[in-house]
Amino acid sequence: AALGYGRLGYLGLIQGSAGLVDEFLSELLREVLTGLPSTDSPLRARVLARLAIALGEQEAPERRVAVSREAVEMARRLGDPATLGFTLSTHYLALWGPETVVERSAIADEIVQLAETAGDRVLEQQGHDWRITSLMELGEVEAADREIDLYTRRAHELRQPHYLLGAASVASARAAMKGDFERAEALAREALAIGQRIGDPFAHAAFVLQFLFTRILSQQRSEEVLDVWRSIEPVVADLPSYRAWRAGMGWVYLHLGRNDEARAELEWVAAQDFATLPRDSAWASAMAGLAEVCAGLRDSKRAAVLYDLLLPYVRLNIIGGNFSGCVGSASHYLGLLAETLSQFDTAEAHFKDALEFNRKIKAPPLLARTQVSYAELLLDHGGPERRAEALGILDEALDTANRLGSGLLIDRGTKLKLQVERSDPGAFTSSPTAPVGKGSRG
Repeated sequence: AALGYGRLGYLGLIQGSAGLVDEFLSELLREVLTGLPSTDSPLRARVLARLAIALGEQEAPERRVAVSREAVEMARRLGDPATLGFTLSTHYLALWGPETVVERSAIADEIVQLAETAGDRVLEQQGHDWRITSLMELGEVEAADREIDLYTRRAHELRQPHYLLGAASVASARAAMKGDFERAEALAREALAIGQRIGDPFAHAAFVLQFLFTRILSQQRSEEVLDVWRSIEPVVADLPSYRAWRAGMGWVYLHLGRNDEARAELEWVAAQDFATLPRDSAWASAMAGLAEVCAGLRDSKRAAVLYDLLLPYVRLNIIGGNFSGCVGSASHYLGLLAETLSQFDTAEAHFKDALEFNRKIKAPPLLARTQVSYAELLLDHGGPERRAEALGILDEALDTANRLGSGLLIDRGTKLKLQVERSDPGAFTSSPTAPVGKGSRG
């Protein structure tokens, strides 16, 4: 009965990864454990596994991981594939953080193998979901795309709403990466409709996350983003993930040109040198948003702290949750932070890495963002001998921005070219103004 009350499906797993604390469920599961024999059993293993997630932020992360690992080890001793699959899936959640992506990827592979052996299509679907997440974090996009196709096909075969929601959600995130922003938003609304139909309390919050990710990539300035982002505050206000939400709010304010409010959000999140920001599925995307805010505000003090925190994950592809959205190479954000710290050679190295990475993950809008930032660095600090190189990079970015309708990128790129024209009228053989695309409304 306790496991039934705390059932885990696609939406339940999102709730667990958001740090949701269910005090009633955790007390119920503890009561169950006191009544069960202390010897190994499938029931005890499942209860331990579910308890690790129900604890949310009640316990230190290492305690949650220890409880979860105990459940996995018990399931292995039992040799029960179904129990092992359940405990591994919850262990993936308990481990979630940027430092565990390789281990989580191995867990996802094992879940799929177990499910195929046992003929458990529901467990197999969860394994493919985790594979999508881990492969995207690792930047293995071709493999992730194969998993997305398989997950989507199976979702329509199983016809369970939470899997259809998952299929629409990952398709939305992938469309945004490709620069198909209208399709991305339509799919996010489709996922929202499914979530609302089945009464999921987090459906609206999940939609808002995807809405923000799409607007980050499309680079459109709109007060609508602020209104939509504020609409989920009542949902997240009591969760540990509230700090990540405040980081996102800082990004929104920055891109609306409301720098004082962006600074206030940065200062709030920066308490204890960002140590209060939970190391969960939202941590990396929150760090990316904070890096942009620091760079935009030229806050070198906060940039130094963020740089050291993010540097170990330089090879990471930064995504939100279980691939609700993607903001690309961690190197891009390290480049912004290094430039803010006046470490220009280091910044250039990071931007070069980000160019290669964002090209590899087939994300034109992310590639164009890095190109504009890199060109800006070269024009500001590379000297006259790097000007032609910078303008070539900038032209490529503007071509992409115009094709995709990325208004803010068009504005930034055009202003950079106009600055070069004013300082060196002979730098162009024609007008430096970028062609007007549909994004010029930004």
